[in-house]
Amino acid sequence: MAGTFDVLPDIVYHWRIHDDGSSITQQRSSVRDLTDRWKTKRMSYTAVRAGDDATVESVFVDRVLAGDLWRYFPEVPGCSDEWWALLRDGVREFWGQRSLAHSGLPPVHRLAGWLVEQDRREDAAALMTRAAALTGPAPQTTDAAGRHIDIPSEVLDLSTVDAAALALRPHELR
Repeated sequence: MAGTFDVLPDIVYHWRIHDDGSSITQQRSSVRDLTDRWKTKRMSYTAVRAGDDATVESVFVDRVLAGDLWRYFPEVPGCSDEWWALLRDGVREFWGQRSLAHSGLPPVHRLAGWLVEQDRREDAAALMTRAAALTGPAPQTTDAAGRHIDIPSEVLDLSTVDAAALALRPHELR
């Protein structure tokens, strides 16, 4: 593990988005892209585990490893069976023991991750369709379980969801 790191004043990476949709970041719904994403996550996780520090590993899994996963959840509606299975299996591989419900993802995406873990494809698709229609953060509500995101019952039966997947953190309350 590196003891130091350097910050370079030079631009070393150029991000390009192609009008024709051929840029790598525009291919999230492809099996190839998701396969490559899991491969890079495995490689980086292996490097972190080699450091043998449980705290670093936990932060890495919850914050870093989960960090870009939210970009894949909007692809669930209309995804292929093969892509869904690959997403579900990867999520279970990395977060099956802990759950994405405890990750650093935003609230709707923590819930989506939990639904993926549970193999609830239709519910995840409905949630992501609903989230795409929102003009801001998901609404919040308070009930006997505390403050949590508010998902209409026609989208998801909240009584079938682990409270941890709905819960809001203090910094998310509004």
